[in-house]
Amino acid sequence: QTGICDTILIIYINLYPDPIAQITSLGNTVDCAPLYIDSSLIVAVDSVNANNFYNWTFTHTNGSSITGSGINPPIDSISNDNDTVFAQLIVTNIYGCSPDTANMNIITIQAPVADFIIDTLQGCHALTINTTNNSTIGSNYNWTVLDQNNLPINSSNATNPSFILSNLSNSIDSSYYIILEIGDPNTGCGDIDTSNIITVFPVPLADFTIQNNTICPDDSIMVDDNSIFANTLNYNWTINPNAIINNPTNNSSTITFPNNTSGISIFYDVSLS
Repeated sequence: QTGICDTILIIYINLYPDPIAQITSLGNTVDCAPLYIDSSLIVAVDSVNANNFYNWTFTHTNGSSITGSGINPPIDSISNDNDTVFAQLIVTNIYGCSPDTANMNIITIQAPVADFIIDTLQGCHALTINTTNNSTIGSNYNWTVLDQNNLPINSSNATNPSFILSNLSNSIDSSYYIILEIGDPNTGCGDIDTSNIITVFPVPLADFTIQNNTICPDDSIMVDDNSIFANTLNYNWTINPNAIINNPTNNSSTITFPNNTSGISIFYDVSLS
């Protein structure tokens, strides 16, 4: 038929996208303390066409919380072992569509605790130090002995090692300390404990002079101490065979010899200790 006209009306409907909340982990979210939370650990997935606003909330087990906005999370940390931060991301857009929420738990695991004692903190050369390991969990032990210049001089992987510390000086103390590093191979977590300063005293070098070592009977000689030492010394003069030592505990002393009617020379040994 003629005279009949057709028309078509098309109306386009724009269906806005819902926001999409997604959290991507870039590191280990279950790890040893302290565990630092920042953009190197987690970020929000940037859905350009769907998302406009990103709002973070980190809630700690003690009830405290921090907030932040943007693709990158707020900076936070977990200081203690066996602790958790509950991370929540709420994403919205400019279209007023229903917000979307993503959640992630960030957890610290139980780390070993390094702890040890030693049986003494001072003594003379050569000083033996015995350790008692009271650490928990750890199964890898790394002991290091450092001298007063922080240079390692000995090490061990034993559970309860002993170390012999030396002092080759005759007048100056030597100082050492011991470090224990332990690790849990199942988690990779570890801990360190350090001893107090250990002092090894110098061994005095006994030395003395004699005025004359060839004398006649009934004569006396003077012995004088020339020892090298760090602190006050205790002296003990002795002679063999026996003779009279006037002051056997002084730094210098007079020795008087008896008659010699044997017809031969007698040799005496003088000692200072």
